[in-house]
Amino acid sequence: NEEDSLISLKSFIDDLRKNWFFHFNSINGVIINIENINKIRLLINQMMFDFVFTDIIENINKYGESDQKKVLLTIDDGNLIVLFSNKIIDYEKCKQELDEIISLYNLKDNDEIYSRKTHGLNFIRRLLRRKNIENKIFIDKVNLTFNHEINIKLNKDEDISV
Repeated sequence: NEEDSLISLKSFIDDLRKNWFFHFNSINGVIINIENINKIRLLINQMMFDFVFTDIIENINKYGESDQKKVLLTIDDGNLIVLFSNKIIDYEKCKQELDEIISLYNLKDNDEIYSRKTHGLNFIRRLLRRKNIENKIFIDKVNLTFNHEINIKLNKDEDISV
C-alpha cells in the first residue's frame, strides 16, 4: 500500500511498542523523551513502518545483548528521531564485518552491491528511501552499540510529513 495517512504520534508509538512487546515481552526498552505527544501528528505509511519496525527489532533480537536493547524517541531540531540501539556482543570479533555493513548501508547509490551483502537491512533501506526518510546505521564506539537512526522531519504546524 503506497498511501500515507495522518496519524497521531501516540499511535505511531503504540505501534512501535506493540512490535517491541511481541519480540521482548516487555516495553521497558522503549524510551520516549517527547512532551505533548498527543499534539503531534505524522503523515506516514503505517504498513511500511510495520515492516521497518519488525525487521529492525528482529535484528536487534537476533544479534543484541538481552539487557542492552532499546529504542529512543526524541524530537531535535525539527525532526522526530527514532534511534534503535543494541549492544554488540563481541565488538572486536565483529568489527570488520560491521564496519563494512555500515559503510555500504550509508552510501547513496549502491543498492545492487548492498543487496548481495545483507537482505534485511537492504529491505529496510529501500523502504525508507522510497519515502525519502533519512536514516543511517552507525556504531557508538564508546558504548559499543550498533545503532539505526531514522529521522522524520517535523512540519511547522507540528505535523510530521513523510
